[in-house]
Amino acid sequence: MLSKVFTARTGSSVYGSLNT
Repeated sequence: MLSKVFTARTGSSVYGSLNT
């Protein structure tokens, strides 16, 4: 459960950084 949230948060951060 925690892993999913961590991955989602990290993924969102990386995705946003890559998109910008």
